Amino acid sequence: MNVSKLCIQDTRTFLLELKKDQPSEYAVLMYDAFGKLGSDVMGGNVNRPGSLQECLSVQGPSFNGQYCQVFFKQDPLQYFVGICVPDSCVEEDVHTLVVNQTFMQGKMSLMPVVPSILLAHSSQDLFLTQCLARASVPDPSVVICL
Repeated sequence: MNVSKLCIQDTRTFLLELKKDQPSEYAVLMYDAFGKLGSDVMGGNVNRPGSLQECLSVQGPSFNGQYCQVFFKQDPLQYFVGICVPDSCVEEDVHTLVVNQTFMQGKMSLMPVVPSILLAHSSQDLFLTQCLARASVPDPSVVICL
């Protein structure tokens, strides 16, 4: 994989921590911040935003949480899943980690496809990854207008 060494190390730290009988609070918060499939998918409830605030509150052993949105196409649906990753990862790293199915717990993906019972076509294609910068600098013109 073409992922920075620090990003893959921090991601593995997070995923290994989740496998423990009693995972650390940071790993539980990161997992909990991941978007999960809700009810009424047939009615259009397909986006899984997760929790931006919970993710940004994460303080791991050597990294903080970074909120990213991963956009998928699963014919005929397009949707996004909010995920929480170490802040040592850049968007390209996150994209590669998702494509290579790194975010797995056993045989279960932390970003599962929409089940085939709801959608006949079950292949999931990633088409965009966007991560939120932790500390965005306000635009001076916006501040003046306010």
